[in-house]
Amino acid sequence: MTATAPAAPQPTPEQLQAYADQLPDLYKYVLAALQFAQPNRVVGQGVLAGTVRMFLHNRRYALVGDTPAREFADPRFSGQEFLDAVPFLSEEDFAGIADRLYEAGFLELDDEPKFPRLTPTPLGERLIAALTGKETPHRPIPQLPNPTW
Repeated sequence: MTATAPAAPQPTPEQLQAYADQLPDLYKYVLAALQFAQPNRVVGQGVLAGTVRMFLHNRRYALVGDTPAREFADPRFSGQEFLDAVPFLSEEDFAGIADRLYEAGFLELDDEPKFPRLTPTPLGERLIAALTGKETPHRPIPQLPNPTW
């Protein structure tokens, strides 16, 4: 008989929003970038770490205009305020943030050393939605037809 660990209790939407509100800004930037760095991303799909870092780097130097950053639910992260606030993240800083998000159960990290990918867990997807006000779509997988042979 195989024993399984009891499922961790899932936070309510209110608890998750309260947690999102108290996150340090660096974590908010990285999580939100997962939503906006690859606009066509669907649930279960990761984003290359380099893509997320480049997105954040480009936001630091972007001109005022229509940017994905304007879609943040938190007004502190919209428009020019967001663009001015994003700090430079060294590779080591970024890796440390990703590691902590992994340890907390919000991200899955693959072990590809050359092109690491960050994939939000289901709880991570919910946290990103709480931060950005935008849910990541699911990719519908159609059923196979029944064989006729």
